Amino acid sequence: MRVDAVARGLINRDHERDKRYRSRYGITAGTVDQLRARQGYRCAICDRHESQLPRGLAVDHDHATGYVRALLCLTCNTAIGLLEENADVLRAAIHYLLRAEELAASVHNET
Repeated sequence: MRVDAVARGLINRDHERDKRYRSRYGITAGTVDQLRARQGYRCAICDRHESQLPRGLAVDHDHATGYVRALLCLTCNTAIGLLEENADVLRAAIHYLLRAEELAASVHNET
């Protein structure tokens, strides 16, 4: 009897997971699992393994089209969102970070 209750719980959990991915992204939980395997269970940007991530991998999608792109860690997914999915802004941020030492030196030399 206990085994049946556990099995029902797992089936229900899988069903809810599938329902959530279908409603949010138009894909199945099976598709997400295939993406996880294809990406080696790693974030498509920073390459951290999902076992190192407290919340696992998140589905990244284009907010304009709704198309799923890949799976990302929460940090990378949030960063893309905060930069409004704008590659030009991301390139400018990279340029800024590459100049960080030069910028910091100029500020500290003025004092």
